[in-house]
Amino acid sequence: MVSWVKAFVLGFVVACVLLGWMARTHHVIRTSEGLKLVSRTVPDFENIFVDITGWGALDYAYGRNREVLKALGRGHLDRAREAAEAKGKELEKEIKQGLDDARKELDRVLSPSSPAAP
Repeated sequence: MVSWVKAFVLGFVVACVLLGWMARTHHVIRTSEGLKLVSRTVPDFENIFVDITGWGALDYAYGRNREVLKALGRGHLDRAREAAEAKGKELEKEIKQGLDDARKELDRVLSPSSPAAP
């Protein structure tokens, strides 16, 4: 019976140490997509759990919680950059296609073989 109690107490102490370490090195952030575990930029015990579901554009713009924004931004910045580059390439193709179509139409309208407009 005593060995069972020792094992339970040891397991409880180990679990508390691991939870304390995780609370110090990670944020638990509630978003509209669910819970996210994000590593902290600076280890401390502030803002262990943050609910950002009600945040608006001004909260992000004025840095309502700069530490959380930095932690969130680290993972999302690369994805946002890749998405912006892909959208830029797509827009570039569309613009080139539109210019080519306009050039062809202008050549067709201005060609000497076309009948004169009344």
